[in-house]
Amino acid sequence: MELKKNFLAGEEIYRAGQNSNGAFIIQSGTVSLYTSMDFHLVTLGEGELFGELGQIVDEQRSVTAIARTDCLLRHIPQNILDEKFNNTDPAIVGMFRALAIRLRKANDQKVQMWTEIERLRESRKLLE
Repeated sequence: MELKKNFLAGEEIYRAGQNSNGAFIIQSGTVSLYTSMDFHLVTLGEGELFGELGQIVDEQRSVTAIARTDCLLRHIPQNILDEKFNNTDPAIVGMFRALAIRLRKANDQKVQMWTEIERLRESRKLLE
C-alpha cells in the first residue's frame, strides 16, 4: 500500500547508511539529495522518483534526502517494489541493477571531482 507523507522544509526524509524501506515520488515541493559528506548532488521536483537505488541493488542508502521546501511525497514501500521486481523479466531487472550501479559510481566520481576542485581552490588561496 502506497502512503502519502508530508515533510517540512529542512526535514530529513532519510539518511545515507540507512537500510532502504522503499522509494518516493514527489507529489509537490522539492527534495535535495546529499552524499554522506554533505555534498549536494541534485534537487528534484514534482513527479520525480528517488530512493530507489538502495532497493534495486539491495544496499544501504547512499545519499541523504532533505525536503528543500515543504513537500508531499508518495512512499512506495519495499514490499511493493519487491513484488514489482519479482514479476518483471529478469533481463530487465538486471539492466536496472547495472544502471543503478553505474549511477552510484558516477555520483562517487562527481563527489571526488568536486572535492579535488575545492582542495585546489584552497591551495590557490594560500598561494595568493
